[in-house]
Amino acid sequence: MIGLPREEQADLEALIDLAYRLIEHIKPLKNKLTINVSNFVPKPYTPFQWVSQADIPTLTTKLNYLKANLRHPQLEFRWTDPQVSIIEGALSRGDEKTGALILAAYQQGARFDAWYDHFSFSSWQKAAQQIGFDLNQPLKPKPTDEPLPWEFIDMGIPRERLLQEYEESLAVNRMS
Repeated sequence: MIGLPREEQADLEALIDLAYRLIEHIKPLKNKLTINVSNFVPKPYTPFQWVSQADIPTLTTKLNYLKANLRHPQLEFRWTDPQVSIIEGALSRGDEKTGALILAAYQQGARFDAWYDHFSFSSWQKAAQQIGFDLNQPLKPKPTDEPLPWEFIDMGIPRERLLQEYEESLAVNRMS
């Protein structure tokens, strides 16, 4: 996974290093190691519901770096399209306008978008523009002292517990 909070270049380099160390153990030569990278999308009711999501240029830069450095006959590199992740982030952390976005995207021709060969980012962009929905807004960090759009639903996980885990994860990150 790429685009995690506090991710650094060294993390991408470690992924590349691990891949090359693993293929040293693959025999015979015709076998391959498949590396599948997804983009971090913060979700509601998780300790990371407050963090930002990397934008398309940031994810594209990271993926291009990995693509350039994960070249070997025994490696197969697969990734999630950053545009798909942006829509996933907008749908997961959107507010009351998200339903209108889905309807407008459908009306713009978005169908079977979970299938890569049917996904149309331009349909989502047109729909967002049509209804005044900023696709980047749900990607921004959320203040921990303000209610979140989805908190009216009781999932049985106290907000305080999620906030505590989020703060603990930041403390661990600072220590390493």
